[in-house]
Amino acid sequence: MNAKSPEALIAAARKLTANFAARAARYDKDNSFPHEDFADLQAAGLLATSVPKAHGGHGVSMSNGDPLTQWRITTAIAAGDLSLGRCYEGHINTVDLINDFGSEELKREIFPQVVAGKMRFVIWGSEPIRQDTQDLYQRLSGQTVARKVDGGWILNGAKAFATSAGGATHVVITAALEDASLSPLEQQQWFLADAATP
Repeated sequence: MNAKSPEALIAAARKLTANFAARAARYDKDNSFPHEDFADLQAAGLLATSVPKAHGGHGVSMSNGDPLTQWRITTAIAAGDLSLGRCYEGHINTVDLINDFGSEELKREIFPQVVAGKMRFVIWGSEPIRQDTQDLYQRLSGQTVARKVDGGWILNGAKAFATSAGGATHVVITAALEDASLSPLEQQQWFLADAATP
């Protein structure tokens, strides 16, 4: 994919706004993921805006030093369908976080698949508020836990909501390590998982 200029990306998003608006009521009524909209976003190259140019993307996002362009793209998408805008923003933000915090090996593995439209991301981090404690930290975090096992991790818990459920192919899930020797902050980790994994 050849990187497009910021103005070309914004124009591409604005061109799709009417299509998104026309489908929004149906997606809301069916409570379904906007697959057709994401196909349009992919065809326009808009799912790769936060992938760095060095990895085949457009390089316009917070982690690439151009948050304004990304904000303008997201605004144009949300003008057609606010729910779609949130799903899109979740994908872009997750790719941004991988760009900021992921290893070079992970980026080389993932970013070409994002550009090709084979990976759509989101973060599932919001925990339901616990009512059984007055401790604010415990009320807001630590309900999803991660336990190390041979070959990986088992995550168990609950999230208050799961943006892009049924549409994201991969998710970053926040969880607390089952390790009492660590402080509450040190226990908090991010796990990248295939959304199809049980």
